[in-house]
Amino acid sequence: MLKRLLALSIACLIFFSSQCFSQTNSPEKSKALFVYNFAKYIEWPEDTEAEIFTIGVMGQKEIFTELEKICAGKIINNIPVQVRIIDDPEKISDCKIIYLSKGQNMFFKDMIGLIGNEKILLVAEGKEMVKQGADISMVKQEERMAFEINKESINKKGLKVPNELMVLAINMDKRVF
Repeated sequence: MLKRLLALSIACLIFFSSQCFSQTNSPEKSKALFVYNFAKYIEWPEDTEAEIFTIGVMGQKEIFTELEKICAGKIINNIPVQVRIIDDPEKISDCKIIYLSKGQNMFFKDMIGLIGNEKILLVAEGKEMVKQGADISMVKQEERMAFEINKESINKKGLKVPNELMVLAINMDKRVF
């Protein structure tokens, strides 16, 4: 078990550092890669009714475009992934992940209220958005993309954050293990 955990940790670290922190990636592509990897690494409960794993993007069309390219033909939890633009905060019930770009923060409190404890992962842009209720916040740190995780919020929704992902978060707290 320890060997498996170590191997998964190394794989995550290599993937995130090479794919997401690459100097050659645009900020939009880096953000899209992060979101896709959150979808892959967060442990989702088995959903026998879901036919599609939907990632909704509110704001930045460029992130939607990059995420759509990355997710084309991909499968998560044995169901195909689709990416769609959210133009109305009320139309999020079919989403597993919602990405709220920084320019859409005016809808943040509405999203928190609409999501509640539903099994929807809210990824927002901006420093310390996790303290305001986001599950994951994307931040720029030393000219690179990084992320903070609100493990308690995610766990309340019935989702699980693997420790390998927590290690990569910039707000990693040793007490989570």
